[in-house]
Amino acid sequence: MIFRTLSEADIGPSGLLISEGGLSLRIIPPCDFEEITALRNRQNIRKYFVDSRLIDSRESECWLAHASINPHDCLVAIWDDLLQIRLGVAGWVRVCSNECVYEAGRMILDPAALRSLAGRRRKGVGVQAARLALRYLFEGLGAQEIRTRTRSDNVLSLHLQRALGFIAAPPVDQFGGVSVDGSAFQEQRLSIRSWQRRDGGSLQ
Repeated sequence: MIFRTLSEADIGPSGLLISEGGLSLRIIPPCDFEEITALRNRQNIRKYFVDSRLIDSRESECWLAHASINPHDCLVAIWDDLLQIRLGVAGWVRVCSNECVYEAGRMILDPAALRSLAGRRRKGVGVQAARLALRYLFEGLGAQEIRTRTRSDNVLSLHLQRALGFIAAPPVDQFGGVSVDGSAFQEQRLSIRSWQRRDGGSLQ
């Protein structure tokens, strides 16, 4: 396994952060910002976001420029190491620095890119990518707990999170379980102890 943190100077031009099992997480280069914004703004993708509005290129580029270098409020590329293509993106933000709590979200897989994978590899890529991101958060950034906020109608994402060991929890912010557009969402949490007990830190 290859593992680096965003603060290390030896990441190099590939932007590699962590790699295992044929997938990796990599820093997003500025030349990809426009394409990622277009992917995020697709109606069939953004409808599942807590904030489901369209975002313009200026807003997106400002945020991506920040998120591509800040380890605690970050968006990274999910990369297929065999085909050398970007399969999607995943992101997180630190919500409680004292307790090292992160909120994970914004995981988007590009349907067009997934069609490039053989059937067997395509079937499990979402779980593999999510587990790789969790491992990076727990082992690379020292997260003690990871939270998610997911729209209640995003059944596939909720099922994936529960399969990874997340448990339902009451929302702790001012929105009270309601997204920006008024839709209900669910908050779930995964502690480092639960992660270690369930997966032992292993991707196998």
